Amino acid sequence: MMEKSIIIARGGEQQSRLETYFQKLGAKTMSFPILKSTEQELPIEVFSLIAKKHRLIFLNPTSIQIFFRQYTKSGITANLPEQIEYLSEKSRKVLEARGIKANLASYQKEQPAVLLGHDYQHSNVYSEDDLLIHTHHIGLDFSFEKEMSKTLNETDWQTVIFPNMLSIDFFVKYCKTVADFDYTQLALATVGKKVQEYAFMHGFSKIDSEIQAELLKGDWKNL
Repeated sequence: MMEKSIIIARGGEQQSRLETYFQKLGAKTMSFPILKSTEQELPIEVFSLIAKKHRLIFLNPTSIQIFFRQYTKSGITANLPEQIEYLSEKSRKVLEARGIKANLASYQKEQPAVLLGHDYQHSNVYSEDDLLIHTHHIGLDFSFEKEMSKTLNETDWQTVIFPNMLSIDFFVKYCKTVADFDYTQLALATVGKKVQEYAFMHGFSKIDSEIQAELLKGDWKNL
């Protein structure tokens, strides 16, 4: 059994399968911060604009749900772009459940893309003329603020796992608000080298080699 106390940093509203995975290994875990989304109303003009484009890229699963819910409600009969793309495995599964064939997003210089995401979304460049549209705002769920503060400060946490760069942004932002300790002294493990480098830029320096090895094995992806 793994006798570790681990914070799973969140980069979105949904609970990470990393938390379930490390709980099964015997670790004590906490998701932080708990986030919620506020849906943005998309004008009719947005749907018309998207229909004229060749590519549509969904930056997260929530944006998929919001887009199709509002698309159906709008009554627009225009076709979707020929090429639908996604960033994450979760998004792929959501699209697949809707019967939509999609490809992993990639850079295509001559094919401008419309990107749908939230207002904190990190977006790589996918063409020479990307258009990012926000489907929702994401921020701290203040109804859990006291509970998060208590759990965060009353446990001797050893390690924080960052699944993506956005999880670092949210973790640092809200730790400054509720943490009573120097969070940069936590050991870290990350999903990907770029995420690790980004964490170092935010003051983290010690890698938890045991947790990092578990992430590299990739078994958590099968949950």
